[in-house]
Amino acid sequence: MGQGALVHAGGKIYHTSRVQAIYEQTEESIHFETLNSEYHLSMRPFPLAAISPLPVRLAACA
Repeated sequence: MGQGALVHAGGKIYHTSRVQAIYEQTEESIHFETLNSEYHLSMRPFPLAAISPLPVRLAACA
Protein backbone atom coordinates (compact mmCIF):
# COMPACT_ATOMS: atom_id res chain seq x y z
CA MET A 1 0.00 0.00 0.00
CA GLY A 2 1.04 3.58 -0.37
CA GLN A 3 1.86 3.36 -4.08
CA GLY A 4 -0.38 3.47 -7.12
CA ALA A 5 -1.63 0.29 -8.80
CA LEU A 6 -1.04 -0.57 -12.44
CA VAL A 7 -4.07 -1.85 -14.34
CA HIS A 8 -3.83 -3.24 -17.88
CA ALA A 9 -7.20 -3.18 -19.63
CA GLY A 10 -8.28 -2.79 -23.22
CA GLY A 11 -4.69 -2.67 -24.42
CA LYS A 12 -3.87 0.33 -22.20
CA ILE A 13 -2.04 0.63 -18.89
CA TYR A 14 -3.61 2.78 -16.19
CA HIS A 15 -1.86 4.05 -13.07
CA THR A 16 -4.15 4.71 -10.12
CA SER A 17 -3.66 7.18 -7.33
CA ARG A 18 -2.12 5.91 -4.10
CA VAL A 19 -3.67 2.72 -2.70
CA GLN A 20 -5.17 3.31 0.74
CA ALA A 21 -6.68 -0.11 1.53
CA ILE A 22 -6.82 -3.62 0.06
CA TYR A 23 -10.09 -5.27 1.09
CA GLU A 24 -9.76 -8.57 -0.75
CA GLN A 25 -7.15 -10.16 -3.00
CA THR A 26 -7.62 -13.66 -4.43
CA GLU A 27 -6.31 -15.42 -7.52
CA GLU A 28 -9.50 -14.37 -9.37
CA SER A 29 -10.28 -10.87 -8.12
CA ILE A 30 -9.11 -7.86 -6.19
CA HIS A 31 -10.97 -5.14 -4.30
CA PHE A 32 -9.03 -2.05 -3.23
CA GLU A 33 -9.46 1.64 -2.58
CA THR A 34 -7.26 4.51 -3.72
CA LEU A 35 -7.30 8.17 -2.76
CA ASN A 36 -9.90 8.80 -5.48
CA SER A 37 -11.74 5.55 -6.29
CA GLU A 38 -12.74 2.08 -5.19
CA TYR A 39 -11.85 -0.79 -7.55
CA HIS A 40 -13.41 -4.25 -7.96
CA LEU A 41 -11.36 -6.06 -10.64
CA SER A 42 -11.93 -9.54 -12.02
CA MET A 43 -8.86 -11.34 -13.27
CA ARG A 44 -10.72 -13.82 -15.45
CA PRO A 45 -9.50 -15.44 -17.68
CA PHE A 46 -6.05 -14.75 -16.14
CA PRO A 47 -6.46 -15.69 -12.47
CA LEU A 48 -2.85 -15.15 -11.40
CA ALA A 49 -2.73 -11.64 -12.84
CA ALA A 50 -3.57 -10.16 -9.42
CA ILE A 51 -0.18 -11.28 -8.12
CA SER A 52 2.50 -8.78 -9.01
CA PRO A 53 5.80 -10.02 -10.46
CA LEU A 54 7.18 -6.53 -9.70
CA PRO A 55 8.50 -5.20 -6.40
CA VAL A 56 5.37 -3.04 -6.21
CA ARG A 57 3.03 -4.48 -3.56
CA LEU A 58 -0.05 -4.23 -5.80
CA ALA A 59 -0.23 -4.49 -9.57
CA ALA A 60 -3.23 -5.85 -11.39
CA CYS A 61 -3.56 -6.71 -15.06
CA ALA A 62 -6.81 -7.68 -16.69
